[in-house]
Amino acid sequence: DVLAVKMAPSREELRAAYAKLLFMTVSNDSMGALGKRIDARTLEPLGWDAVAPFVEKVITTAEAATGILPYMLEALLALDAALQAQVYLGGASAVVADIALYLAVRPAFAAMSARQRWALCNASRWVAHIEHQLHGHGEMTPADARVPKALRIAFDGEMPAGEHVLYFTNLEGVEVAVEGG
Repeated sequence: DVLAVKMAPSREELRAAYAKLLFMTVSNDSMGALGKRIDARTLEPLGWDAVAPFVEKVITTAEAATGILPYMLEALLALDAALQAQVYLGGASAVVADIALYLAVRPAFAAMSARQRWALCNASRWVAHIEHQLHGHGEMTPADARVPKALRIAFDGEMPAGEHVLYFTNLEGVEVAVEGG
């Protein structure tokens, strides 16, 4: 089976994806809080306290992410589709969801092969962008010391023409190929 997700997800589909990736229930109030504007470099004006409640349960290592990638697949596809035509989840400006979801998905992207990251090209671009916003080019200290250190995630893997496919095994143990790029 090949899944092709190109249309932007509805608000409800996005809420479900956020919930799955953040390992929490996302209410209307939570969606409102996730939609508040925040500077991706400094976390101003809201600060870490606006992000912290949403990242309490997220995975933090690539090793842990490897085991739950099948659980995250549908949500990652929704995230990729949502980012197809915009820089941030908030459109042209970063919102709390950008920082919280970046922290939630970065271990998954670190666990993926270059081919898998390529198939989720919109989300991969976004992860790299948020990483740069929070951490800059080198070993710079993030604006807020509570933001975890940068992970080294390579997004420059070679992808042969016509092979923009992400392979995962879903929760039922069936291999699924996802057309991306």
